[in-house]
Amino acid sequence: MNRCRNIYFVCFLLSSTTGGCANSDRIHVFQSGTELFFNGYEKHIESIRHMASTINATYLLHTFRGDTGCMFLEKVEAIHNQLQRTELGGWLIYIDLDVQYNHKSCSKWLELVPEDDQCHFVGLLSPWHLNSGVLLIRVTKEARELVKQWYDVQNKSLFCKGPADQLALQNVILRYQFPDYQEECIFENKEDFTHMDKCFMEKLNPIFHNNHKEEVRHNPYCLLRCGSKLQTRDCPRDMIEGVAPYFRHEKKYNLSIPLCS
Repeated sequence: MNRCRNIYFVCFLLSSTTGGCANSDRIHVFQSGTELFFNGYEKHIESIRHMASTINATYLLHTFRGDTGCMFLEKVEAIHNQLQRTELGGWLIYIDLDVQYNHKSCSKWLELVPEDDQCHFVGLLSPWHLNSGVLLIRVTKEARELVKQWYDVQNKSLFCKGPADQLALQNVILRYQFPDYQEECIFENKEDFTHMDKCFMEKLNPIFHNNHKEEVRHNPYCLLRCGSKLQTRDCPRDMIEGVAPYFRHEKKYNLSIPLCS
């Protein structure tokens, strides 16, 4: 993937430019969750807030409505609504509240923003499942449609445990990737979500093995693999091999990581 060379929830709006790189003064940071999570992840939030402020981004902390009974639904709804409100042509970057910025340079993560016009939605595909903790979303009609489908699947689902929002997103990805997909990776027994993850990965693994690509690419999305520096969650080998992702997705805040500059 070609990238710029010159990020419970957080969203960044990046302006569109002719060269493909974003102007940091057009970034809008949006975090969303409950008061309980705000208090529990106060240091994580400050890490992201500081990063946004340093690159001259605006910042907004949004509180869930709290009337749906499912925080996963409210997460996807927040992304969907913000994407609809955001002007076409920029980037919306979503980051979970339990994510800490993990680089000394506050702008270093911009390397992950793709120049490829085929990539409207970028996330992490780990060896086990898709992780929706950090998402880079180009504000386009195509991305809005994908996220609308994600919201619709989550809204209709009765499952609200574990990785509920990720399971809904995986189902949408399979719709795009395989024209003949028949929703077979959504099971009636939603308590046993490991089978849904297994079904998802069994469908995508041949793409990796046959093409030896770094990511799964299918307009409008690009799914990065571990080693891409996107985030730490579900990528244990990254830590062992010394790969330092830009976003540390861990519930425990690492006090040894200084704020970026």
